Amino acid sequence: MLLTTALLTAAALTGEHSEQAALEWFGGAFSEAIETATREDRMILVYCWMDSEYCTQLYQETLLDPHSAEPLNEFVLVSAGHADPVGYELMQSLNVQTLPTMFFLDSSGNVEDVISGLIPPATFLHELDRIQSGELTLSHLRSLVSESEKGSEENLESRMRIATKFADLGRFEEHEEMLQSIRKLDPRGKTVPGANLLFQDTMMQVAEDGGGDEHFAEWNLKPLYKVAAKIKPAAAKFEGYNRIADLELGQENPEAACKAYMAAFENASDESVLYWGHDVAGWLIESERELSKKERQFALEVALRVHEAAERKVVKSRTEGEMDGGECPAEKDLAAYVARHLDLVTRAYDLVGDKTMAVTTALKCVELAPTDENRARLEELRSRT
Repeated sequence: MLLTTALLTAAALTGEHSEQAALEWFGGAFSEAIETATREDRMILVYCWMDSEYCTQLYQETLLDPHSAEPLNEFVLVSAGHADPVGYELMQSLNVQTLPTMFFLDSSGNVEDVISGLIPPATFLHELDRIQSGELTLSHLRSLVSESEKGSEENLESRMRIATKFADLGRFEEHEEMLQSIRKLDPRGKTVPGANLLFQDTMMQVAEDGGGDEHFAEWNLKPLYKVAAKIKPAAAKFEGYNRIADLELGQENPEAACKAYMAAFENASDESVLYWGHDVAGWLIESERELSKKERQFALEVALRVHEAAERKVVKSRTEGEMDGGECPAEKDLAAYVARHLDLVTRAYDLVGDKTMAVTTALKCVELAPTDENRARLEELRSRT
């Protein structure tokens, strides 16, 4: 199978931006690409794309990022375009589910990993390093399964990761087989993977019994509450109650949703609360309905914990010299990051009626990040005290 016409040059992919490209795309048949990879002991990256906004964005903003060229060129780079018959044939052989998608193959042509959709440059570089080092690829995960105690947390987590990769690769029979092995090894959901799968299976049954998505408003959520209360791992309980809350919101039951969010919060880790908590507290603060005292106090409790998690993240970033997979931001940006989360606390104090603390935290926000928005918040609060 020849890919000479499908292996597009950087100019064909980027048009007038071709002068930015420093990527070495392979220009021969796919079989020759495998031969090259075998001979040079290199992995293969197959970039599947079409003429679309997302594919263009991924290529120009991530693949052509100045830091991407060197690590990318360690792979044998193969480009397969949807409009080209030969490239399309390769996509079909790889069972492409969406575009853009990047497949990572070992030197023998076996798929090891996949990245679908858009991905920021910093995260992409981290993923390239992970895949090149053979960390959490399909072969690595298979070895973890074989080497770990059958049915242990590590064993089932590796199985779940494999199942997820199979789904991303469109290998749905293998995906289901792996899930079934988890069900068999942990039928009561004692581990996080087993508990998450038990909840997922229950949710699918609830959807089926409720008549599918078209009758979502009529779904009976009681079985989900029962499973969420039954499972033991905190991480799984957090995910379960959070999904129940989202479903309650979809059924326009905000009070029930808030109760489910409260149950989720009791099981939330610092890592999860940082992002999840910001959304939940913000939802309550901006709610147009009359909140109960307990709901207002909950918003404050979440906001305070979010701020604490943000401060710990900044301290860790300074110590390790990186943040979210990239370089540690400048001190000014770190201060603005803390101020953004502290502003949530300001609004929560205002919600519960503690104007003194609201003004105090608003003043700290201005000191950290003297933006017009933060100044306006402070002045507005002072005008009401």
